[in-house]
Amino acid sequence: MAIFGALSTARSGLIATGASLSVIGNNIANVNTVGFKGSRTEFADLLSAQGGTGKFADPAQATAELGKIPTEVFTANLKSGVGELARRVPDKKVAVVGFCMGGGLVWQLLGSGEPQLAAAVPFYGPAPDNPDFAGSKNVAVLAFYGALDQRVTSTQPIVKAALDKAGMVNHLVVEPDANHAFFNDTGDRYNATAANDAWRQVQDWFTKYVG
Repeated sequence: MAIFGALSTARSGLIATGASLSVIGNNIANVNTVGFKGSRTEFADLLSAQGGTGKFADPAQATAELGKIPTEVFTANLKSGVGELARRVPDKKVAVVGFCMGGGLVWQLLGSGEPQLAAAVPFYGPAPDNPDFAGSKNVAVLAFYGALDQRVTSTQPIVKAALDKAGMVNHLVVEPDANHAFFNDTGDRYNATAANDAWRQVQDWFTKYVG
């Protein structure tokens, strides 16, 4: 998997996105509802074993530490997070969203087999090598790519074939005139049109498959 080639972009994007995801989680919980609908958003710090992301004042150092962690460790941590969230809110469906490196990890999570998930939304995540999603066959997958992001978007047919082979509900979107990290409004590749369209589709997807 070509996941570590984007670690530097991934870390900055994840930090920027993480700052707003608590609000996003609340918005998802309340979309198209009359009155408040409770929800819980869970975040896993993938550098927790190294003291946490906050320990590294230099982003380059944090990126370097991320690069030392085997993919299977990332996946095990994410599966643990999904399991913990399912334990805390057993009456709720669970979904995951990942951006850049996080998008690639969503694909890895699906490839590891995660039956506790109802939906998954990877944004411009590189495909795993020879993916097999049979162990996650009941997950509804909505994936986003940028038309200008050839490195990652070129892997779209690989995951599409694996999703279809597993019989999974899926919809893969290539946003026109959008590059990698088009959803990150703190970066120079932010594309408001693509981000707004993607956000609308995420809300619709979660309303349908998460409730």
